[in-house]
Amino acid sequence: MSLFQYLLAILLLFAATASCAIVNRITGGGFVAEDGKGNWLLKRWLPGKPLYWTAPVIGVIAWIWNPWLVAIAIAVAYFLWRLLPWGRWIGMGHYPPVRPASAFEAFIERLCRGSVRMSMFVRMLFAVPGLILVFYVAHGFHAPDIFNAIVWSFFLWLAYVIGWGLEPYNGVEPAEFIAGAMWGLIIITTVTMA
Repeated sequence: MSLFQYLLAILLLFAATASCAIVNRITGGGFVAEDGKGNWLLKRWLPGKPLYWTAPVIGVIAWIWNPWLVAIAIAVAYFLWRLLPWGRWIGMGHYPPVRPASAFEAFIERLCRGSVRMSMFVRMLFAVPGLILVFYVAHGFHAPDIFNAIVWSFFLWLAYVIGWGLEPYNGVEPAEFIAGAMWGLIIITTVTMA
């Protein structure tokens, strides 16, 4: 491989991680308007939850590096990962939950005996089925894929731990950028797994 090819590979890696980081932040309600009324990039022009529009964007980003079927699997995995709530735990214990628990959140909290960080980790494990689908579509099923999916889920959880470590008063923004970058790395590494 030439130096140019290495530099191009690094540039493409950066492009995938940066674009997924931005898309994930948009999904989480990022880039709030000055009036503080939610996600101005999408709510102003597009109906529904931002996830309905950003999951396909993740799929398009994945399609740049992966076959179309793998890209669709990545978009589905991202959609399933973001679909169920985790807002009660997004503060990672730095502030009390601002709303009552949904039935789903109450179940997870009982399962984790009220631990916010453990509840968030269990919630991040909801990426595992989607990631197993991605790995299956990319190269067929291999038993280590279950472990790989759990490790990626751990990294997604770790993104929120790191985000709150970087910004103790509002760790959500850096955490969502970091978690989005993790999805960019998932997209890139799926190519190498195929």
